[in-house]
Amino acid sequence: MNFFYLSVSDLQLLDSWVDPQPEPREFATILHQNGMDITKTYELVDCQHRNLRNQIVACNRVEGSERTDPEWRASGAASLGAHLYSTDDIFLKEDMRKMSRRADTAEQQYTTNVTQVRSTE
Repeated sequence: MNFFYLSVSDLQLLDSWVDPQPEPREFATILHQNGMDITKTYELVDCQHRNLRNQIVACNRVEGSERTDPEWRASGAASLGAHLYSTDDIFLKEDMRKMSRRADTAEQQYTTNVTQVRSTE
């Protein structure tokens, strides 16, 4: 399962959004169109978080699983996690994990290892 959330503050900007909140079936359709896997459990959580515009907001967000179907992966909006989760190719998974490592994490690990070696000398 790939953790995924959508902020209601972002969903309200959609043309298909109806205030105060759409009917349950319409709401599920909006979530599906924006990457939420509605075949799995999702919940509405009231909390402080960052929305897609990188603003800190205090409102509801929908937490659940990201879609991993071919249509979503081909949309260009799917996360790396969705691609990794949906493939059976273990070599592709390993290559994508290696390519997605952040440079600062590798540098931090190198510095930690050097410090550990020096402290044992």
